Amino acid sequence: MHPAKCTLCGTQTKVPFKPTPGKPLRCRDCMEKVESGKASKDDLAKEREVMKKARGKAQKEFGVKLFIGGVSYDATEDDLREAFSVHGKLNDVHMAMDKETKKPRGFAFITFADNKEAKAAIKAMNKSEFKGRRISVEESSSGGRGNSKRRRRR
Repeated sequence: MHPAKCTLCGTQTKVPFKPTPGKPLRCRDCMEKVESGKASKDDLAKEREVMKKARGKAQKEFGVKLFIGGVSYDATEDDLREAFSVHGKLNDVHMAMDKETKKPRGFAFITFADNKEAKAAIKAMNKSEFKGRRISVEESSSGGRGNSKRRRRR
């Protein structure tokens, strides 16, 4: 169990997963309060402020992760590092690989140390051509296949 603080009431609690900074984390009482619709608008507004501060702190500590879609299957992590490092300091470059074939899956994640540099990279690189393919660049949403505006192919 992981120690955590309820984002709604501030009570110390324990959860069976590692808390994600900037995501709501509620004790059992607050969870029931929200699910039943009994949480006040003021409580929820205060919770949003708590989460906003936590997200800002996490970005400063861990950097800003970008999702790069449409990456050429011929591209390497070094190619991505070279193309994106002109926009700022990179903390990490990770190219998704198929577990069975060990071949690239056509997307990657790049973590910038600074928010402004990440925004500059999005502006410069989104919908640009990279290694013969048009790539999409956007801030990553945590959790995978989340609430992105990207279209999923079926």
